[in-house]
Amino acid sequence: MFYEKLVAEIKKKNFAPEIGRVNYFEPDDSLRRINPFQKRNTYEYQKEARIIFRNPNIEKEIFHIGTLKDVAIEIFPDIKMYKLVNSENVELIIKVDL
Repeated sequence: MFYEKLVAEIKKKNFAPEIGRVNYFEPDDSLRRINPFQKRNTYEYQKEARIIFRNPNIEKEIFHIGTLKDVAIEIFPDIKMYKLVNSENVELIIKVDL
């Protein structure tokens, strides 16, 4: 549900989001073209997924996706931090800046 809300807001601003899991690789000395969905296997424990979009204006974008209370657990209310857990039991921590 969180991903759907975020993707919908990204599309409203006419950006094309790319969504995917991060692929982890064994570092070596060869030159490698890295993309946003690749990281060294040192970080494999993170089991990360990413949502990205290309912004040709190189500007900060703010997306208003509404409340997270229906999809997340508020873990630190004083600093507006939430935890989402997906079906594979992977946690996502979100800090909300207003």
